[in-house]
Amino acid sequence: MIHAGLFLAEDTEVLMKELMAAIRGHGMPIRFYTDNGACYASRHLKFVCANLGIHLIHTPPGKPRGRGKVERFFRTVRDGFLEGEKAPAHTLDGLNKGFTEWLALYHTRVHSALGISPLQKRLSRQSVCRALPEPVNIEPLFRMKRRCRIYLNNTIRFKKRSYEVPDAMPGQRVDVWFMPWNTDIVWYGPDMKPTKPVNLIRNAQSTRR
Repeated sequence: MIHAGLFLAEDTEVLMKELMAAIRGHGMPIRFYTDNGACYASRHLKFVCANLGIHLIHTPPGKPRGRGKVERFFRTVRDGFLEGEKAPAHTLDGLNKGFTEWLALYHTRVHSALGISPLQKRLSRQSVCRALPEPVNIEPLFRMKRRCRIYLNNTIRFKKRSYEVPDAMPGQRVDVWFMPWNTDIVWYGPDMKPTKPVNLIRNAQSTRR
């Protein structure tokens, strides 16, 4: 298991952050095999996989057999960790801390089906993931993109908000990059320069002066 965590919801934000963490730790996968949940069928995941050159594969509807290994691991987590906790954590962070420690131990124990530990099995085979150059910031590769018009006052309108793009050419359109769950930070142009949200209250006060 290259990466895992416990969360209160299964949404696109969680998926992207965990996929990002997995890629940072183990490199770029060739294929990403998922079920048909909403976050796995999202435009965001399809865009990111296409951008990274990852072949996105979904479990055929009505054929859960392809997810057998994952479901078996979920049962192992439930039986071996969640139900085996002697001192249950009272926070999600505390629960994940305990889970990380349990997972590290799981990797070093002999697996009944493998005859060796999962870690030994992993080290005995060449990784199929593409190594990342060091150092590299992969976060920009997970941003969504949209085209926006540049207005005469060097602003763009995005998600019902205005953003300043001071060095852009009015009248043209520009690529805007964003994370769907946080539009307080938006980037623009091929270099992904940060925009600045327009402060309507401050601008109104300046106009009155």
